[in-house]
Amino acid sequence: MNNRLIILLAIIIAHNLQGQHKCTEGFKAFESFRFAQAIDLFKSCLNQMPRDSMVMHYLADSYRYLGDVENAAFYYRSILEIYPDKLHISEKLKSLSGHPNASNKPLPEAEPGILPDIAASDTIIVRPAPFNSAYSDYSPAYFGKNIIFSSARPGKSSKDVFTGQNFSRLYIFDTESNSIETFAPELKNTFNTGACTFSNDLKVMYYTRNRKQKSGKGFFRLK
Repeated sequence: MNNRLIILLAIIIAHNLQGQHKCTEGFKAFESFRFAQAIDLFKSCLNQMPRDSMVMHYLADSYRYLGDVENAAFYYRSILEIYPDKLHISEKLKSLSGHPNASNKPLPEAEPGILPDIAASDTIIVRPAPFNSAYSDYSPAYFGKNIIFSSARPGKSSKDVFTGQNFSRLYIFDTESNSIETFAPELKNTFNTGACTFSNDLKVMYYTRNRKQKSGKGFFRLK
């Protein structure tokens, strides 16, 4: 065996080992719900093992858990193109909301006495709120005429490895000027500042946030 062949084999082995390491780290990230990080690792893994159905499956699931239907559907379809007999993958593809192959099962009827206004309406129109963004916006609460909500839109917060977006902060939407500003910036927090609600006189706000436990066990506590 000449030196060139030995070098070539060493490169191939190192390349495969690197791919396996990325896969292992990707599975660890997935099991820890760090889906954004898992996606990057699984995509690197696929560069070395492009036909690995398990990696594609976990990659698709990661996108699905983050609400990225298009990318989830792409990788589910990629599995079926190579392994068309995987029926459970086909079912996952059909279940994706908004996908052309999504299930069209009717929604269950409301029980008597539940949501009577909606049940009696001929048409329900749902429109995006004017303060919606491409990021995670959630838990709106009225504050007088204005609206307070949590959002992971870009700002001074650091990145959340679970979602790949910023940690959430509170924002206020002025319904008269349609402007958005950071709400209560003095509520500094390393991690997420989440849902809030107010007392009837609007003088007291109750809200949730989390922080890493100082004991070093890696847990996150609501505060």
